[in-house]
Amino acid sequence: MNKLLYRSMEDGFPVEIIYMKESSFSKRAILVKEIKNGYVKAFCFQKQQFRMFKIEAILTVFPYKKRSIAHYA
Repeated sequence: MNKLLYRSMEDGFPVEIIYMKESSFSKRAILVKEIKNGYVKAFCFQKQQFRMFKIEAILTVFPYKKRSIAHYA
């Protein structure tokens, strides 16, 4: 999982994550900008802004399949 997050950051391609937020789950397409101190700073395409995600709350990471994102942040 961490390997794909680092590849997203280094190679500049989006990934999808499923993470636990309080007692629910959320799926987001993100572009990782920084990984530091147990957090991932990433551009969230759903919210259209940078967000911080706690690594321990990320349940899975997989390549983003949709190619409709024309320009990455």
